[in-house]
Amino acid sequence: MNQKIDIDKIIDAAAKTVGEIKYYIGTANLTEEEIDRLMDSQLQAELQAYKIKLGLEIQILLETCPDLSAKDILVKMLSLLPSDIPKPFLSVLTNYILDEWDGKKRRMAA
Repeated sequence: MNQKIDIDKIIDAAAKTVGEIKYYIGTANLTEEEIDRLMDSQLQAELQAYKIKLGLEIQILLETCPDLSAKDILVKMLSLLPSDIPKPFLSVLTNYILDEWDGKKRRMAA
């Protein structure tokens, strides 16, 4: 990768969006259905932010340590996540990490 990407700026922008959704949920007069939709949007935004962060970190590791095993990548990437991450995110992000590592590794080899 030739360009420098500020991962923290990306995560901050996503966190701001999630914060705005939470604020809106807390202050607006919403129906249960509307709250459910907003909560789902908030969770999806949070999950997408984690995927962006992990995807960038995977790319960096692929360029610097292409011979790491899938287990090593998984351990490194999961250690970047907060300990209070929602449990349903763990399986989704585990699959994402492994798929991204394998896919990017194949593309580099081609």
